[in-house]
Amino acid sequence: LYPTTIAALYWRRATKWGAISSVIAGETVAVLLIYKILPGFLLIGSLPILPSLIVATSTLVVVSYLTTPPSPKRIAKFFDLFDSVFQSSDETN
Repeated sequence: LYPTTIAALYWRRATKWGAISSVIAGETVAVLLIYKILPGFLLIGSLPILPSLIVATSTLVVVSYLTTPPSPKRIAKFFDLFDSVFQSSDETN
């Protein structure tokens, strides 16, 4: 879920289909590695999170670029809200 959360907050090109496919792909790889359905050499001496993170991030980027980007109106609605929140918190400090 980490790549999806970070992309939703910081990457304007992220799409809902990229997010959905990222979660599905990343969690599938994690489960397959945990239950030893995929070969253990894919772990490269790490926990299942590393291959899962790589697959989830790659899937998010590829699917987001292959699908239609969000409309500028939708992007502005979300990101302008956060910009105004962060600007107002800067003014109070």
